[in-house]
This record gives sequence, C-alpha cells and structure tokens, in this order.
Amino acid sequence: MTTPRISCIIPAYNEAARIEGVLKAVVKVKEITEIVVVDDSSEDDISSITQKFPTIQLLTHSENRGKTAAIATGLLHSSGDYLVLLDADLLELAAEDIVQLLRPVLEGRADISISLRFKPWRLFGIDPISGERMVPRSLLMEYIDVLPTLSPFALETYMNAKIIEQNLRIAVVSWPNVESPLKYRKYGFSRGLEGDVGMVTDILHTTSVTKLFKQFYAMRLLRVR
Repeated sequence: MTTPRISCIIPAYNEAARIEGVLKAVVKVKEITEIVVVDDSSEDDISSITQKFPTIQLLTHSENRGKTAAIATGLLHSSGDYLVLLDADLLELAAEDIVQLLRPVLEGRADISISLRFKPWRLFGIDPISGERMVPRSLLMEYIDVLPTLSPFALETYMNAKIIEQNLRIAVVSWPNVESPLKYRKYGFSRGLEGDVGMVTDILHTTSVTKLFKQFYAMRLLRVR
C-alpha cells in the first residue's frame, strides 16, 4: 500500500509573532511531506520567520484576500493526497498534537479529523468551526473554483456542509493544551474586538445560527470514537 502524501497548509495574516511555534511543531512531523505557508499580504515580516525553515514553501498574496482564499492558494500549490489545515496563531502546539490529528485518518478509522481545543465546544464534544483539520484533498479540490469567491471565514462552515453531504466519518481529537488567542489579545482591545466581531459576522453571513447548530448536530452523529 502506497503511503499517502500529506500537505500542511497554514494561512497567515500578521502572525509573525506566533507562527514560529507552529512551524517548529510541524517540521517535526515526519508524516507531513510538504508545508505551505500562505502570507495573506501581512503588514509584519512573516518571511523572516519562514526563512528559518528551508523546507517550507512561502506564498504571498499581493493584497489581503482572507483566510478562505489563502487556503485555496495553498491548495493550488500543494500536491498531497491529504491536507492538514492549521491556523498560524496556535500557542503551545506540539508535534504530538499534530500526529494525533493525523492518526485516525491514516489508520482508516475516520475520513477526516478535527481538533477540539476551544473550551465551550469541549462541553459538546465537537467544534464545528475548528480551523485545525485533516481532510482528503478531494474534499476541497472539487470546489477549488468556488473557494476564492467565499467570504474570508466561510471555509469551515462550507466544508462542514460537504462533509455532511458525503456522510464522512469524523474523528474528534482533543487538544487541551493548545490555544488560539482572541484578536483583542493579539492586536489590542479596540482593533482586536473589531476583528473578532468581524469574524463572527462573516461566519454568520455564510450560515445562520440555526444552520450552524444543525451542522453541529449532524457532525456529532458522524463522529467516531
């Protein structure tokens, strides 16, 4: 049996202060054959961080296009049979966390895997808007022409709809020590609060609260142990 190729795609916008920890963890995971960072026209110098990791491919948008478009760019410039999608701002991420995300899919126990780190969602056993996932390339490649047209934070809810349509088995992987700081902690209260509100508004522009909870319920039914 041929060992599948795994590409890791990391969209990044103004995350030079945090992305190095993520990259240090990813490069230690031998199962990942390709790492692509997509700089979505950051105002800081992400390239000075990625240069420390010669095996990493850095792609740069000339203008800010949002996370979904950044993932689409990474998809077009990667070749893995599977994709590991990671946010660039994760704190305390370890290589073993990523390995745990890969394992259920590589062992055939699930079709996709999703991290569970955000405390409120832990009470419910699945996080439908988690940005850390391992998915088959085909799940996104089939819709590559659609992805760049979606709003900046629409990727997870759009992906959820396809996962539910295709009845894919979901492994939920607990990451209790990993944190993604809210924007007000990264950029200050005023700018950060505006960013957090904008992100939530963008998600709800793509799907209503009712539809999001319907996705949550459907995904819980697809969860495997």
